[in-house]
Amino acid sequence: MKKLLSKIALGFVLLLVPMALNAHNIWLEVKGSGKINDKVHVQLYFGEYGQEAPEKGAKLDRLKDIKIFLIDASGTKSEITMTQTETHWQGSFDAKTIGTYQIIGINDQGEVRDMSKKHLGFARSISYLKAVYTVKTPETKEYAVHPLDLTVQKQNDTYLLTAFKDEKQQGNLNITIINPDGWVKTVETNEKGQASFVPNKKGLYLINLEWIDSTKGAFKDKAFDNTVNKTVLSLRVE
Repeated sequence: MKKLLSKIALGFVLLLVPMALNAHNIWLEVKGSGKINDKVHVQLYFGEYGQEAPEKGAKLDRLKDIKIFLIDASGTKSEITMTQTETHWQGSFDAKTIGTYQIIGINDQGEVRDMSKKHLGFARSISYLKAVYTVKTPETKEYAVHPLDLTVQKQNDTYLLTAFKDEKQQGNLNITIINPDGWVKTVETNEKGQASFVPNKKGLYLINLEWIDSTKGAFKDKAFDNTVNKTVLSLRVE
């Protein structure tokens, strides 16, 4: 009986722990018809994805330093102007040609903070965002654009994730996957920088990749011990 109760208790722990790991995220959502010359809407959110409604109001002020860019089907990069609403930041672009569009974001203006509780001392943060949008093409031509980046390749029901650091595939990194309900799974990249997962439902998945740079330095006249680099890729599973 005790063994049975222990197994039941362990089952509850395994169910609850992944939910607890889903901390606040910043992510992109891209919405459009997939047709040429139609307007594509880019939205930027902040909150505990899949568990609660996204934050709104003044809490969205913290997103003001994030710059959003479009890399169009020809490889041309341009900035997307974003405006703040009550529930998110928003912008748009026109998809003028067939092909793959990468929508990326960067915030390299994060303040140096005391992260001693995470054993990082004083640290600064650099955040990267990414989403992919396609127009009338079955194949997604995606490539690494950030210093810390992720690409995705669909293989039947499986999605192959590849992690890059400075455009080189990077092994031994943990990738955290959050599904539309807030369920969390962590996978580790192999020596080729790759890992895979099978989605358990349709919807938007957030793929998180983090790397700690232990190079000391100073930012805005404040010394730091580490730099926390984080990439969040928005993956739409149809």
